[in-house]
Amino acid sequence: MMKPGVISILFSCFVCAVGAQTEPLPTILKPENTINIGLLGDVSIVSISYERLFCVRPDHFLTIKAGLGFNQAPIWRILPQLHPSDNVVRNFLTIPHHFTSNYGRGKHFGEIGLGGTLLTGNTGPFYTIYPIVGYRYMPLEMDAICFRIFAMYPFSLNQNAGVWGFPIGLSLGGTF
Repeated sequence: MMKPGVISILFSCFVCAVGAQTEPLPTILKPENTINIGLLGDVSIVSISYERLFCVRPDHFLTIKAGLGFNQAPIWRILPQLHPSDNVVRNFLTIPHHFTSNYGRGKHFGEIGLGGTLLTGNTGPFYTIYPIVGYRYMPLEMDAICFRIFAMYPFSLNQNAGVWGFPIGLSLGGTF
């Protein structure tokens, strides 16, 4: 028969061993989706996009974005053989998309990635690709407002069509 002292020592060791187990780090719930309205950037004058966020760590997440936008090119400045009174305008439907990696703390993140835009319009479709560097204000709450400012440089913009890509873009949206 075991003595009460041995039993209490064994019980104490068991309680200490169970209590010493490490608890998992708390996961920070970030919104997984955003809807954004973009102004300039992404080779669009204006665009609307859906973005999906993938949390890697509390200080790192990845994004994939796809959207629809609009761009316009006045032709009379680009093709000198046209008379200035023939102010022909070409309209383009843009399909911007990107993949970015975001690092930061709290609500502030730096962003780096690669984007592309498919343009369709009067001159036929063409595609341009560009690097992205930016800043993102991303709240950790659901149903919050998010903001993004970024710089991009299109590598292969079709200058014959007169399309321009502004190097700075703004994006304002909501999380859900």
